[in-house]
Amino acid sequence: MRRFWLPALFLLLPFSKKILLYQSPLSTVSSDFTAHFMFLAEPLLWLAVLFFFKKARTTAVPYGEIALQWFLVVIALSLPSFFVANDTLLSGITLFRFIETAVFSYMIAHVDLQETRNIAFFFALGLGIQGVVAAKQFLSQHPLGLSWLGESPLLYDSFNTATLQSGTETLLRSYGTLLHPNILGGFGAVGLIIFLGSFARNTSRKWLNILLSGLMTLGVFFSFSRSAILALCGGLFILFLFQWKDRFFLYNALTVCGFLLVLSTMFPYFSARFYQAHTENTQRTDQYQQVLAHTQEYPLGVGLGNSVLFQEKKGTTAPFLWNLQPIHNTFLHIGFETGIPAFLLFVLGYIWLFIKSVVTRQGHNIALLASITPLLLFDHYLVTSFQGMMLLGLVIGIVFRNFSVHQETHQSHDSMRKNLILPS
Repeated sequence: MRRFWLPALFLLLPFSKKILLYQSPLSTVSSDFTAHFMFLAEPLLWLAVLFFFKKARTTAVPYGEIALQWFLVVIALSLPSFFVANDTLLSGITLFRFIETAVFSYMIAHVDLQETRNIAFFFALGLGIQGVVAAKQFLSQHPLGLSWLGESPLLYDSFNTATLQSGTETLLRSYGTLLHPNILGGFGAVGLIIFLGSFARNTSRKWLNILLSGLMTLGVFFSFSRSAILALCGGLFILFLFQWKDRFFLYNALTVCGFLLVLSTMFPYFSARFYQAHTENTQRTDQYQQVLAHTQEYPLGVGLGNSVLFQEKKGTTAPFLWNLQPIHNTFLHIGFETGIPAFLLFVLGYIWLFIKSVVTRQGHNIALLASITPLLLFDHYLVTSFQGMMLLGLVIGIVFRNFSVHQETHQSHDSMRKNLILPS
C-alpha cells in the first residue's frame, strides 16, 4: 500500500486546499505564518508512514538512520526555545511538523528505485497541471475559480499579493494552486531535477515525460521567481555534467531549454522582475540585520513558529510587509527560531551532504542540493509550510538514499573482488 500512498501524496501536494487547525490569538494580524493548517495531502502522509512501519524492513539502510538522527538532534536542540516562545501551542504544532518531516525523510531514504520513479512521475504530473494553471492565470490575469483545489484569490488590492511591475503595468505573478509564486517556481525547479535524475537511462513513457518537463517549465517561468530560475539553471547544469550521454536527460533538457527560449519573448517582463531585486534586497538586508541582532539577544531562539509573533511584539522597524513574514533565509530563520546550536548543526550537516556528494561523485545528489540551495538562501517556505517541508524532506531523503545505494554497490564490488579466484 505504501507504493500507492507516496505517489498519491506527491500528486496532491501542490494543491493547497487546507483546513485551519490553529490561529494564534496573540497575532495582531490574521496571518498564515502564525497559524497551522491541515493540507489535502497530509492524511496520505500519515497513511504512508503507517504502512511503512507496519511492514517489516528486510534490508538495513544506514544512511536512512543518519538522516533521521540528524533531523531529530536539530529538533532536540530547539527545545530550549519553548521557554521563551510567545505562543507555546504554536511552537508545539511546529515541532510536530518537523517530526513529520524527519520521519518522512527517513521513509524516503528506504524506498527502492521503482518507488522513487513513481514518486517523481506523479509529482511531475501534479506540477505539470500547475504549469497549465499558471500559464492560464498569467495570460488572463485572473484566478481560474479553482478555490476547491486551493487556488488563491489573486486580488490586486491585497497587500501581500505578489505582482510584477513592468513600466506602467502591474501584472499578477502566477500561483498555480500553491500559496505563493515563489513556491510554485521552487516546486517546479526542484521537481524537474528530481524527475530528470530519477529517470536516468530510462526510456519508458518517453513522450509523456517530455511533455511533463515542458509543462513544469511553464510553472517555473510564469512564477517569475528569481530563486526558482537559479535553482533550475544550477540543477540542469550539474545534471548535464554527469548525464550528458543519457538520451532521456538530453531530450527532456532540450525540451526545457526550448520552452524557455520560446518564453523568452516575454523577456521585458522577466527583466523587470530582476529590476525589482534592488528594492527587495534592501528590505531583506534590513530584516537580516535585525534578526541577527535579536539572535545575539536570544541565542537559544525565540520559539519554533514564533518568529513573526516575536517581530510583531518587538515592533521591528523593517517594512510593514516584511515585518509580517518569516526571515527570507532558511538558515537564518532556523537560527532565529531554534537557536544557535540547532542552526550550527543544520548548516554543518547540510555542508556535509554537499561534500559527501562531491567526493562520491553523485551527480543527482549534487544537482538536487544545487537546486534547493537558492530556495534555502532566499526564502523560508521549506521550513514554514507543510508543502515546503515535504519538498525538503523528499530531497534530503533521496540524497541519503543515493548514499546508501552507492555504499551497497561498492561493498558488492569489493566482495566480488575478494571472492574472485585467479587462475594459477
